[in-house]
Amino acid sequence: MARLTDIIDAASDLSKVERQHIVGPCRKLPLFAIRTAISIIAREHKHFLPHIGRAFGRDHSSICHAIKVQDITARKCPWLPDLIEALRDECDGMPFGGWGRAPVEVLALPVVVHFHEPEPVAVPVRRVLPRNDFSDAPDIIQAARKTAQVQRRLLAEMAA
Repeated sequence: MARLTDIIDAASDLSKVERQHIVGPCRKLPLFAIRTAISIIAREHKHFLPHIGRAFGRDHSSICHAIKVQDITARKCPWLPDLIEALRDECDGMPFGGWGRAPVEVLALPVVVHFHEPEPVAVPVRRVLPRNDFSDAPDIIQAARKTAQVQRRLLAEMAA
């Protein structure tokens, strides 16, 4: 599995286009075709779409689109299949690179997990009254009477 930077460098050497132009923002067809070839080879080497997109300063959906329309691009750029084959031959001989790491052995180490008892949290107790509890009724009735008295007095003053 070749590193993505090695694939880009190989494409740059094969196409005689500088690396900065390949990973740059230009959307011209020849550069798009070179990026398509790199994307195809990178997918064959098990690179993820977001990883490939970041290498070009693009979104993963742009890489999906490039791979999806490779047949149309090949009709417009007849040299694209040759570039893909040359790039495939070039990258198959590359040593394992992955994301810049060599394969490592995974050691089975004992995992120790410490659990801490959560501290008790004081939950406020809410007093729930039964539906037929009218203990507050006298206060409510008295407040309603005062409001009615004030309203009557205001109406009498306005009428006078």
